[in-house]
Amino acid sequence: MDKIDPNHKNDVITYMGIFRWLISQVFITIPHTIICIGAVVVNYWFNITMNKGWADGNLYLFLNTLFLEFQAMLSIILVMELPSWLKRAKFIRVVSFVSAIVWLIVYGIATIDFAWRYVIGPHDDFISMMIMLYEAYNFLTHATAVFPNAVIIIKEITLEFFHLWRSSLSEQQKNSYLIKDDDYRLGIFDFLSVGQEILTILNPMTYINGIQRLFRRSQRRYLHGPLIIKRYDSRYNKK
Repeated sequence: MDKIDPNHKNDVITYMGIFRWLISQVFITIPHTIICIGAVVVNYWFNITMNKGWADGNLYLFLNTLFLEFQAMLSIILVMELPSWLKRAKFIRVVSFVSAIVWLIVYGIATIDFAWRYVIGPHDDFISMMIMLYEAYNFLTHATAVFPNAVIIIKEITLEFFHLWRSSLSEQQKNSYLIKDDDYRLGIFDFLSVGQEILTILNPMTYINGIQRLFRRSQRRYLHGPLIIKRYDSRYNKK
């Protein structure tokens, strides 16, 4: 633990800095975890009872439930602010962050479109009524995923501002507030690395090269191996 400046021993901020992780767990992480678990439970209850078992196994509804579980779990870990996770799981954090943004944008557009059609736009014809019913159904079914996705976005943004605030402090202030120099934010290079990995996955040459390497290894093992044994046997027999 870093040394505390004697001039700040009676400062409330110093003691808040010492116990900030514990305080954060009690007043932020635990309530957040309860809300996320409640959101998952409500989603399961709604899909089992109201949707009659995810509409008899509808893939769209089932994937949305898995997405909710995935984002809820990651939001809980993110709010806990585990240093090892924040430093070493940036790839997963980038995927979760971008997914949360895209999901909330689509959900928000559908909600705004429903409100516009209901209040202003035409909603008497058959097509408009079907669109409104579909948007209202999705609004109710996926409303439980709004909270964990919003928390992920807000938390990642606050980590960026925390990094800027920490950069403005002197070394003495960092020591007095027990602030380390670890970079927990998501930088541009983290997003670029994720994009590169996605392009690698989508590139057909990745799989073609992998098949070629596998074929070469099997060729060396099953073709060159017996030839070497035959050569060794012929040499041994001559002797």
